[in-house]
Amino acid sequence: MQLNNTQKDNLYYLCYVVEMLGRQTKNRRKTIVDFLGRENIEFIYKNAEVMHCEAIDAVCDEFIEKCKITDGDYDLSVYCKEKPPRALSIGKLYSRLILSLLKDEEDLISKTIEVLSSWLVYEITNFNSSLYYSVLGYLTECYLKGEILDY
Repeated sequence: MQLNNTQKDNLYYLCYVVEMLGRQTKNRRKTIVDFLGRENIEFIYKNAEVMHCEAIDAVCDEFIEKCKITDGDYDLSVYCKEKPPRALSIGKLYSRLILSLLKDEEDLISKTIEVLSSWLVYEITNFNSSLYYSVLGYLTECYLKGEILDY
């Protein structure tokens, strides 16, 4: 499936919001996806061009309140000994991974929910590992095989 630049940017923003919500509420990304639900995920994607003009903290606060997102126990300091990668960078990684897995005629929102809820995103958010800065092709193959592959 070919997406235009605006659609790619909207996906990137959506992934960034999910990452920021996860960090702010100390939740895994799958948990954030579950709290948001498909309707809010579609809303963020479709309105990303307008929403990105707002401060990300304000956007997150709005969805935390609207979706009643409670704090979790995913303490980033446990999963990241050093300074964590920027949420923007991780959002970009997620969006690129989704695009690499998206097939023709496949629904973008369904694929986004699937990938952001996956075991691989769970592994990527362990920033003590080197997985988050691996080559996209490698991450795609890991996802497709269902396991972390040897180099």
